[in-house]
Amino acid sequence: MPGHRGGRDGRNQRGIEEELVRMRAYTVLRGAMPFAYNPDGGKRVKQAWQRYSESQRPLGASAPQPEACP
Repeated sequence: MPGHRGGRDGRNQRGIEEELVRMRAYTVLRGAMPFAYNPDGGKRVKQAWQRYSESQRPLGASAPQPEACP
């Protein structure tokens, strides 16, 4: 693969640094997620993923239950 610089000799340092930057960005954004979206100063509405994560869904009734061990 062209440009691949893997191995145990430490030449893959760039990949490690990029991963650390992504991890820091995720940590910062994790605390900044809004509880509601209010773009125009009007009524606060929840994002679709928030509505789904808080919605009542039936417990795995569609999945068959395993048989008991003898």
